Amino acid sequence: ILVGISWQKDPDPELLAKHGPQISRFWDYSIAESDNPNVQEKYKLGQAYNHLGFIRKDVIPYMEHNYRTDPDNRSYFGYSMSGLFGAYVLLSQPDTFKNYILGSPALRGDVEELTRLASNITASEGINARVFVSYGNAEEEASPFIDQFIELLKARNDSKLSVTHQVLEGNHQTAFPLTGIQSVSWLANLVQK
Repeated sequence: ILVGISWQKDPDPELLAKHGPQISRFWDYSIAESDNPNVQEKYKLGQAYNHLGFIRKDVIPYMEHNYRTDPDNRSYFGYSMSGLFGAYVLLSQPDTFKNYILGSPALRGDVEELTRLASNITASEGINARVFVSYGNAEEEASPFIDQFIELLKARNDSKLSVTHQVLEGNHQTAFPLTGIQSVSWLANLVQK
């Protein structure tokens, strides 16, 4: 069962004209507020916790009530900003999903906050998840932040956390289809095991 969540209906007309209907992803997926008060007032950044609450309180219960699902084996797929959101979910409420696919996550400026979130997870709790992280070999600006995130996960030494990392051919746009193919293959192998 594949669930896609659309963007907000009826956004501010000015923001809609400037950025298109996906404007709500700016606040849904961002984990930090802007230091610039004008930007923050306009874009309302840092609302990932609200979006995660919506998924946990509305989307997941709806799916589990209406469909035959396996609550212990949910998977998340996110690319770019939704990859950032997936990293946030993994480190703030890791039990939301079992499998996390994070393609070219837009982590610039957020690794410090993700590190803080990770420090809140005790060693006894740990993270019980399987994580696939990829990015394109031409993503030179993004790759150092993604590598920091991968090291953050590996440094935890959680026995129930597995991290698979792939560097794919291409840039941010062209690595997307390869991420889809490679991550579905990774997920299929997990199911077979």
